[in-house]
Amino acid sequence: MASLAACGSETSAPRVEDVSLVAVGVVFDLAGTPVDEVVVHLQAMRDGRSGGALGCTGSALIGNKVVLTDADGRFAMELGARSIAGTPVCIIVLATRRGQSTWRDTASVVYPYLPRTAVTPPDTVRVEMRLPP
Repeated sequence: MASLAACGSETSAPRVEDVSLVAVGVVFDLAGTPVDEVVVHLQAMRDGRSGGALGCTGSALIGNKVVLTDADGRFAMELGARSIAGTPVCIIVLATRRGQSTWRDTASVVYPYLPRTAVTPPDTVRVEMRLPP
């Protein structure tokens, strides 16, 4: 015989909230010279954890953005996403020279990003990347 538990008014469903991330950085060649027009790709994945080919992984892609570096090799981008409050998010930054088909440098971090509110500034990730010729 099956048994049923009583349902109360308390909910235990996870809260999905807006999170905001600002990624800023610079891309250099191996000699330390800034590289312009580098394709920089930012990915965010829910339930982030260390491991995988790019340093971290997650259960689902929740954010994705691509920019080109400026003449001084710098880039900045804001990525909004929805994630379960307090859970780690895997952030992966990839870079390649324009016109190339393989990512030449990657950086990653797993972090429980803060929910976005009117008074909470976005979390910031700072990245320095190096590209071979």
